[in-house]
Amino acid sequence: MARSRAEWATFIQALILAVDTNFDVDFGDINGVFVQPESIILSGLDSEITRLSSIIDIMNNYTSMTDDEFQAALGNYMLVLLQGTLATGQVYFQTSNLSADVTIPAGFPVATDQNSYGRNVVFYTTKQVKMLVANASLYFNATTNLYEIACDAQCTIAGSAGRVPGGAITVLMRALPGITSVTNKTAFTSGGMDVESKARAIRRLKGFLKSSGSLALKYGLVNSLLLYLQDVIVAGARDKGFQRTSHESGAVDAYAVEVTDQQVTDYFRVGYHNLEDCASNEVWIFQNQPVDELAPLSVVINGADHFDWFEIQKDVDSAYAGSVRAKDILKVLPTHVIDLNNQIGQYAVVTYNYNSMIGRLQQIFTADDKSVFGRDFLMREAIRVDAYINATITALPGYDPTTLAGVVYSAIYAYVNSLSIADPLEIADVTFVVMSFAGMDNITYQDFRLVTETPGTVHDVFPASRQCLRVLNYNLIVVT
Repeated sequence: MARSRAEWATFIQALILAVDTNFDVDFGDINGVFVQPESIILSGLDSEITRLSSIIDIMNNYTSMTDDEFQAALGNYMLVLLQGTLATGQVYFQTSNLSADVTIPAGFPVATDQNSYGRNVVFYTTKQVKMLVANASLYFNATTNLYEIACDAQCTIAGSAGRVPGGAITVLMRALPGITSVTNKTAFTSGGMDVESKARAIRRLKGFLKSSGSLALKYGLVNSLLLYLQDVIVAGARDKGFQRTSHESGAVDAYAVEVTDQQVTDYFRVGYHNLEDCASNEVWIFQNQPVDELAPLSVVINGADHFDWFEIQKDVDSAYAGSVRAKDILKVLPTHVIDLNNQIGQYAVVTYNYNSMIGRLQQIFTADDKSVFGRDFLMREAIRVDAYINATITALPGYDPTTLAGVVYSAIYAYVNSLSIADPLEIADVTFVVMSFAGMDNITYQDFRLVTETPGTVHDVFPASRQCLRVLNYNLIVVT
């Protein structure tokens, strides 16, 4: 129990008298200057010490903690309070007469009706979709006798208010040429979580500690991942290299270098899929993520392989780049947009490779025996960055320079491609590797840089925290 100010004053007086009973400890001008202010200070400190001692046990005394203290305690286990999330689902834009192309833009607002639903909840579309009059029959719903197209939408406010039932969204918040009505055929059941209470967070923490033991801490997670990988880094919300936004509750990212290619095939019909947008060259978001952009690509349309019309564009900047949630896309090259538009209605067969290692580990580490509600684990590819090295060697007398150049080339290639995530590529280290070979007299560098840097640049290369340096293209090392 913390002492009050008066109790501290009496305690100090007793201490003084224990030293010398001749001291005057009655309250007066002089003695009060010492005894009373000191008692005020000690009383405050004692009260805070008592409070802190009571909250050491987070399980039983979390209600005494400030919000910051509670967040810090959860942070010891890489957990945070769950913030409210936005409910998502699909709405259908409808018209009785599709006489012209209709574009539904991203960010278009729709809402529930105040009168029929009881409150006005606003949603907005999260992507742009189009209804093409040339393909009108594809959008016609014989049941409703309307032309309609689905579009993803998201609530504008976090929490359970956005989890509306089917048919609740009926209001177009502004005029949309060509569209007469909107509805959600099914309930918005994804997302829409309210802000987590401290009591629920404690229940989650208890379950976390019981079910996930070694995975509670970052290095336990690293050690578990190293059973499957040669190299991995783990980043939480306060770590260098963490890419996702800070509001994502309990988000933990793991980055791996390894690639396990698996060939798969996607199918889509040119001009019919709502992911297509030839105006921006975006054609297809691959169904399997993340995609290996270095592997062969095949896009067969009407019996011919038109892979040369397209390119794979990696998702490198989004919060989910390099994961199963990435959006690596197939893009039509600007010079072939017209060619693709001439194929509207034809089926495209896309054969490509994706990194199945990422999906496999995502599944393993979000399984029931390893997952914890609120811990959003995401397995990701480390970002590969290509280096370029151009060097000239000098051989000692009696050694064949051509043979020695081949040995040096192989050594540099193996060394760079063995670097771990975020490891620097330093001139001194490469020189040390190649100078160990018999016959080497000297090595000089004309280029020692990233491929994106100016030719002739020679300096140590330092990747970012999520990057790994590689020279997978044989032309990126030149030794003469």
